[in-house]
Amino acid sequence: MTGKSVRKTVCGMTILATLAGFTAAATAGDKVMLKSRYKPGEKIYYQSKSNIIQTIKAPMGEMEFSMNQLRGDVMTVVSSSKTESKLTSAMDRMSFEMSMPMMGDLKYDSDIPSMEEAPPIRDLFKPMLGEALTFTLDGNNKVSSVGGVQELIRKVEEGSQGNPFIQGFKQAFTEEEVKQEIDQLNTRMLPNREIEVGGTRTAQIEESLGQLGKTATFDCTFKLDRIGDRGGVRSAFISFTGKPKSLNDKIEIPGGGLPAGLKIKGGKLKGEIAFDIERGVVVKRSRQVECDVGMPEPEKNAEGDAPAPMNFSAKTLSTHSSVMMSMKDREEERKKNAKLAAELKAREEKEFDGEDTDDDDDSEE
Repeated sequence: MTGKSVRKTVCGMTILATLAGFTAAATAGDKVMLKSRYKPGEKIYYQSKSNIIQTIKAPMGEMEFSMNQLRGDVMTVVSSSKTESKLTSAMDRMSFEMSMPMMGDLKYDSDIPSMEEAPPIRDLFKPMLGEALTFTLDGNNKVSSVGGVQELIRKVEEGSQGNPFIQGFKQAFTEEEVKQEIDQLNTRMLPNREIEVGGTRTAQIEESLGQLGKTATFDCTFKLDRIGDRGGVRSAFISFTGKPKSLNDKIEIPGGGLPAGLKIKGGKLKGEIAFDIERGVVVKRSRQVECDVGMPEPEKNAEGDAPAPMNFSAKTLSTHSSVMMSMKDREEERKKNAKLAAELKAREEKEFDGEDTDDDDDSEE
């Protein structure tokens, strides 16, 4: 997996998931305002999970890449008015596992360190812990400025000399890209206006193509299905579905290494969002995405013949979810993970000491 695709995955499911709160205050049948709302001084903890599996078929054979990620982020509302909101978002936890040809399994968990953690992944994520990015939104919830990106890049770079992922990270993690991704949640996935129960709207959202280092544009339809009870809390429920903007769109792959002329061949997307009406925040979000990329059919010559199509395709399957947790629940989780980390450390040290004893016995023989 390229550094850029790692960064895409990280950024797309992290600070972004913390920045979409909703105001939904109406009874069934009435119009409901679906617009981000932020309460000054409030801290909100979001835990996001992602799983991506990508299968690439090429003339040299078939390869599979997989990624599992669990991330926690704390969003703090610094100030908010009708015309402007200022927020910060800081990563509190990262658990990451990746499997890819030639490099095997790479993993890291900031809550539960291990002797088996992969230094390239650890050195990329560890400097991000606790480092806040700042965001200013205008009255329409569109991002007007982003702060802290360059400082974070420098901090990551300081401890990542020789890291195979750092170059892609630096190229892709820009203020403009962060800004666009936040706007996708605040001005594309949200209407910023009133919607009737049963009402629909359309918007375009971007989905990662994993190892290919690009995104696919999906035309999506969002529907406010109902207002009802969720765990004793009056909530609004939205569903959405989507498909690639247009089939056979050519994909320009940066950096080379893949066949020219790759195109979107098919795909689908579906998801759900739940809102706490009283608090005006997202309490749960989930989506499943499929996208197929391949070579176009070869053009026929004057005689009506065409060469055999090149055998190259990439199928990406991904699931994403984000839930709001209380800060108290996060502290309980932290304590539980600290106990697990201590047990793991003791077990690993015991196994390591046992290996040393075996080596000594072999040397005496």
